[in-house]
Amino acid sequence: MILAHCDDEIFLHPVLREWQARGQKVTAVYLVDQSANREGESRAELARFGVQEIFFLGRTTGATDGLLDQKLKETFTALKSIPVIQEGEIWTHDWEAGHPDHDACFLLASALGPINLCTFSAYNSWKLRSPLFRVMQAPPGPHKEPFVIRFSLAGGLASLRSLVRYRSQRRTFLGLGPFLVYHWIIRRQVRYFRNRGPYALKAGHQGRTLRESRFGRSFLDSRELYREFLAWHGRDQWTEC
Repeated sequence: MILAHCDDEIFLHPVLREWQARGQKVTAVYLVDQSANREGESRAELARFGVQEIFFLGRTTGATDGLLDQKLKETFTALKSIPVIQEGEIWTHDWEAGHPDHDACFLLASALGPINLCTFSAYNSWKLRSPLFRVMQAPPGPHKEPFVIRFSLAGGLASLRSLVRYRSQRRTFLGLGPFLVYHWIIRRQVRYFRNRGPYALKAGHQGRTLRESRFGRSFLDSRELYREFLAWHGRDQWTEC
């Protein structure tokens, strides 16, 4: 798993349960520098799913919250130094223009080469007006193949109860809570995506994006940084629009 921030693992609870049931080895990598408290919360949560191999790359790369795109080269080099990072599936954030760091995660994961790249939606404002947003419902894209993971009510309730353990993120989860209840308790299923390039270097959806309205970084703010990284790395998977 290549994740931007501590707590992003909550969007992968259904997948983590499946991996744990299969006894599958999982490596978690966080790209943005976080406080020791937040790191501890994610370590504890992942331990409940048997995940022990965890890397916090932001400590050494200097990538800060909201500005991961300014440390793309350093972060990619750090990612490549992890021996298992290109083995099996890679799971990361969807290219959905919800948060600038999430888009940067997708860009970095796609640059790892021909891989089985799966993504999850966190939040975005596709087809909505500010300040509205949607959670775990990604905009469509030609490179995305959706699939659904279903789970029991007990599984959904366990995920919901886990939120109280993130004491540093109580305000965030108050906002996300109603959406999580809908997906985890009412629908009891989450849609994920398998991704196959080429990918278009444009915003994840048309219209005003959540990354701009809520986090203050539009796609245009990042585009030249993306281009610079792709020129350094190679543009095999990406095309200009």
